[in-house]
Amino acid sequence: MDMYAFVILFVYSGLLIVCHCMDTYNNSISLYKYLFKNNRHNPSIVPKCTNNDHVTVYINTAIRELVELNEKFQLVRVKLWVRLQWRDCSLTWSPGDFGGEEGIIVPYGTLWMPDLAMYEGCSDEANMPDMKEYRASIMYNGFSEISFPYNSNASMPY
Repeated sequence: MDMYAFVILFVYSGLLIVCHCMDTYNNSISLYKYLFKNNRHNPSIVPKCTNNDHVTVYINTAIRELVELNEKFQLVRVKLWVRLQWRDCSLTWSPGDFGGEEGIIVPYGTLWMPDLAMYEGCSDEANMPDMKEYRASIMYNGFSEISFPYNSNASMPY
């Protein structure tokens, strides 16, 4: 009898988990539609909170692999992760309105992205892999972030 109760409890718990996942999915769909289907956000326009405002983009890098260190030619090649972070006022929401959803991950072309050009040390044609393969995350306060790989060559003369 106890084993039968355990099986029913297990099945009932599994159904609750499935239902919770479906609620989360539905909340994400509703949030996506709210942010992007109602013309609240245009990825072609720089996100300004006021007319005189500007967008501050924070750039962080982290070394993910040291590819080559050549002392003779004073050259170093590294693979980096580049992280871009900024705030977009048009991408804010109240988590309570969307089942507690505090963040969403969206495709690259869905939101405004800062123009980025790496100067000095770009000798490979494939130095900047296609950022479009990576997704951006957005938090309920409009804080947006995308991370992508970057290959860098640097010479270090005396």
